[in-house]
Amino acid sequence: MWRCWSIRKTLDTYEDGMLGGRKTGRVIRHLRVCPACQRAFQERQRLSLVLRSLQSPSRPPEYWSRALLQLREKIQQQPRYPLRSALLDYLRSSAGNPVQALLPVTLVGMAVFSTLAFLGLESEAAVFFTSYVLPIVLE
Repeated sequence: MWRCWSIRKTLDTYEDGMLGGRKTGRVIRHLRVCPACQRAFQERQRLSLVLRSLQSPSRPPEYWSRALLQLREKIQQQPRYPLRSALLDYLRSSAGNPVQALLPVTLVGMAVFSTLAFLGLESEAAVFFTSYVLPIVLE
């Protein structure tokens, strides 16, 4: 059952002649002994034959240039929304509430402090914290 599934998923590639040598041999050997896969392959061949016999749809030469122009016009008609950031909205609304503004400043300060401490720059981390973060927090 698994071998049939494996063979059937490669039948299209086999029919197009694009399967590698070893896999082609495997498919041929399997098709010789498995009537179910033989039927599946014959059905695919009939379907391919029918599809190749159909006339492909054609478009007039000016079709694609008009379609591209219409697409550009539709894109230009779409309203443009400004990019918004939830963090910027949060910071703007926190102007009247200093406690609310303290949270992002503290988080950024802690991230920079811990990164500097991790890199072995504890003294620089202390300078950063006391010089930059602490005055902002205490204001």
